[in-house]
Amino acid sequence: MFDLDLKYLLNNNIDKWANNIDKWANNIDKWTNNIDKWVNNNNKHYSKKYNRNKNLETQIYWEDLGHKYQFDPKLKYCVYFKGCCCPPHKGHINSIKTAVGMFPGCKLLINQVGSPSRHGTSREFNSELLQKYINVVFLNQNNEIKYMLRATNDEVYSSPFIKSCDVLVVIRGDEIEPNYNKSNLINQINQTKINKFKKYIDSLNKIGIKVDFLMQTRNVNKLSATKFIELINVYKKRLLKNKSVDKELKNLYNFIPDEIDNKTKFDIINKICDFETWAHKKISESDSDW
Repeated sequence: MFDLDLKYLLNNNIDKWANNIDKWANNIDKWTNNIDKWVNNNNKHYSKKYNRNKNLETQIYWEDLGHKYQFDPKLKYCVYFKGCCCPPHKGHINSIKTAVGMFPGCKLLINQVGSPSRHGTSREFNSELLQKYINVVFLNQNNEIKYMLRATNDEVYSSPFIKSCDVLVVIRGDEIEPNYNKSNLINQINQTKINKFKKYIDSLNKIGIKVDFLMQTRNVNKLSATKFIELINVYKKRLLKNKSVDKELKNLYNFIPDEIDNKTKFDIINKICDFETWAHKKISESDSDW
C-alpha cells in the first residue's frame, strides 16, 4: 500500500513538474518576444535619436568666401567656441553672438585656453572677465551654456554636454592672411584641418553627431587682444604723465561689449592696468585656434 501511494505521489509530482516546465517554456517564449520587441523599438529610437540616416560628412564654412551654413530647425545644435581670450574683448563676444544667432536655441560650449604669458593679465582675471561678459550678454537668451578652462581636445570632444545634440558646430577665427587666395586650395586646406581632428570627428559620428566648422573672418587690426593691450599701455603712459586720456578711454571702451555699462568698463580697464601688460603678437601652438 505504501509503495502504491509513493508511486502515485511521484507520478502526480512529475505531471506537475512537466506542467510547470511547459509554463516556464511559454514564459521564456513571451520574454524572448518582449526582448525582440524592445530591441526593435530601441533600434528605431536609437536611429531616430542619432539620425542614423543623415549625412554626417564634416563641412567647413569659410565666412570670407561667402559660405552660408544651412541651418536645420529640426536638429539640436551645440556651438563650440575656443579662444585665448587674454584678456577677453568685444571681438570674442561678437564672434560668439554671431554664431549663436545662426543657431537659435543652441547649446553653447566655451573653452578658454589663454595663459598669462600672452599679454600679462592673469588666468583668473581673464576667466572671471569672460564669464562676466557671457552672463551679461546672454542673460535673457534661452541657451544652455557650459564654460571650460584650458580643456584638452579629449575633454571637449568627449564631454557629455554635447552628446544630446545632433550637430556640433566648431567656431574658429580665420587665421589665414586675408590677401591669401585660398579659394583655389580650399579642398586641400579643408582636408588638412579635418584630418587634424579626425579621431574626434569619428568618435562623435559613431553616435550620430555631425561635426562642422565655421571659419569666421577676423579683423585683427580693429579688435584683437594685442591691439587692446597696446592701447592699454598708451593709456597707462598718459596717466603717468598726467595727460588727458579721454580719447584713449573712448577707444578702449570699444573693446568691451556694448552690453557693459561705462562705469563697469572704466573699472575693467583700470583692473587691466594693474597688471604688467605687454603686446605679444606671436601665438604659441597651444594657444592657436588650430
